[in-house]
Amino acid sequence: ARHYDFGSARQMGPGYFPVIVGWLMAALGAAIAIQAVIRGGEGLKPALFPPALVLGVVVLFGLMLDRAGLVLTLLLCLFLLTFMSRNLTLAGRLLASVAITLFSMAIFVGGLGVYLPLWPAILINGG
Repeated sequence: ARHYDFGSARQMGPGYFPVIVGWLMAALGAAIAIQAVIRGGEGLKPALFPPALVLGVVVLFGLMLDRAGLVLTLLLCLFLLTFMSRNLTLAGRLLASVAITLFSMAIFVGGLGVYLPLWPAILINGG
């Protein structure tokens, strides 16, 4: 966002929002880190599965979107992400994936008008 015009609070430029959010996130991170150092306590053992799953799903989303379309890509990626919760049943995982996919489609395609291929080209063009 450093290369975008910042603008002012009255006339925001394209860099205004990312810079403000970046500074707020940095301040929040610093406050959390300082509080953790002051309180002390037992160190945490980092879990590798959740970050690896999120990174893998982000890569999978990027690889699949053009080939499989938004609907199938979101359904699969969201279904995989539900495995971070140990409390969901298979039906709950499917329901959550479908609900978030529909919500995302409503926001990005319906509300914002973002053009993304919804279905695989093979389904649309017939092969």
